[in-house]
Order: sequence, then C-alpha cells, then structure tokens
Amino acid sequence: WLPVLARALGARPPRRLPTSLARLLAGEFVVRLSTEARGASNERAKRELGWTTRPLEETILDTAASLTAHHLVGA
Repeated sequence: WLPVLARALGARPPRRLPTSLARLLAGEFVVRLSTEARGASNERAKRELGWTTRPLEETILDTAASLTAHHLVGA
C-alpha cells in the first residue's frame, strides 16, 4: 500500500532493503514487525455491525486526497 500512497502524493516509492541487511541495520525485532502480518480479523465487525470494505487503491487515494486537503502533506 505504501507505493500506491507515494504515487498518489507524488512522492518517491519507499526503498526496499534485503532482509539480511535490514536485520544488520535495525535488528530482528524491527524486521519482524515490518515484514510479518499480525493476526487480526474484521469478521466480528462484518457480522455484528454490517461493516464492509472498499477497494484498497480507492481507500488509499481518498486518504492521500484528505491528507493533502488538510495540509498534512505537500501536494
């Protein structure tokens, strides 16, 4: 999602590092937090609240527009 947000904001895409280099620079804990998905589910919100999701790219583009409109990032 970060490359899509960067493109929407006109920014450069985030850089990527080989995992082995990232471990040397930042440590195992940071690499694990940055690369592993954590177990979370939205099933209860869907079931009990009727919550639905929007397409990811649409959501990211709307977020970028809102951040720009509120002067939280440069246009």
